[in-house]
Amino acid sequence: MPIEWLLTGKGGTVTTLPRTPLASVPIIGIVRAGIWQDISAGDNSLYEVVPAAPDAPAEWQYAFTVEGTSLDKIAQPGDILVCLDCVQSRLDIKDGDLVIVEWSRFGGQMVERTAKRIRRSTAGIELWPESNDPAFQEPLRLDGAVDGDSIEVRAKVLWIMKRP
Repeated sequence: MPIEWLLTGKGGTVTTLPRTPLASVPIIGIVRAGIWQDISAGDNSLYEVVPAAPDAPAEWQYAFTVEGTSLDKIAQPGDILVCLDCVQSRLDIKDGDLVIVEWSRFGGQMVERTAKRIRRSTAGIELWPESNDPAFQEPLRLDGAVDGDSIEVRAKVLWIMKRP
């Protein structure tokens, strides 16, 4: 570009870049440690969408709204966790990843969904909270389910969208 264009805006050609629409992903629920949710009750947030992370197919992504203090070191109530589904992506979870963990009861009818940090220890894989709340300081173990409950890592958190 000529210097005149930089100074005055005259004498140069401006080309516009093609617009590529951003993909969006649905908010499918909440994450909040210690609160059991009845899956059959539905969720009004299913009608909200947020931008997808650009480094993975949008079809493999969804989002959750943070509630409570179980993630207050890194996310506040109202923030959105954009996640990559572990099953669809066949993603290998690594030490240090922030993941969505579901603890289910009654054949999946009741679910407690939270986000935890993966830590490998001599005792196996532990799921550590990212919280300052004294109620959320102990790790969760994947083999900690009892009486027909199940615990599984559902997704990896790709990014956290902060609410203003």
